[in-house]
Order: sequence, then structure tokens, then C-alpha cells
Amino acid sequence: MAFAALALVWGLPYFFIKLAVQEVSPLVIAWARVALATLVLLPIAWKRGALRPLGRHAGALFAFA
Repeated sequence: MAFAALALVWGLPYFFIKLAVQEVSPLVIAWARVALATLVLLPIAWKRGALRPLGRHAGALFAFA
């Protein structure tokens, strides 16, 4: 049962991506996934204080981005 649940959770996003690529460009899908992950993870990192040490490297991060 656990294996079936894992297969469903792991495979379902790829199924939806396959369907979405028929209507939307792959670049838009990739950008949307990154944007969604940012919207979820950035507030968590902010609340935990994980972003504070990055201030010392702001210039390098800006250049890299």
C-alpha cells in the first residue's frame, strides 16, 4: 500500500506535466514550478532565519542571479 501511494505521489506530477505541455510551452511550465516553489519555500526560510547569513554575500548572489 505504501509503495502504491509513493508511486502515485511521485508519478502524478509528471502525468500532469505531460498533459500541460500539450497546451503550454515547457518553458512556462518550468517557470511556474520554480515560482510556486519560491512562493512556498521563501517564507519558510525567512521565518527560520535562514536568509540572514546571505546578506553578507548580497553582491555575489545578485551577480549570480
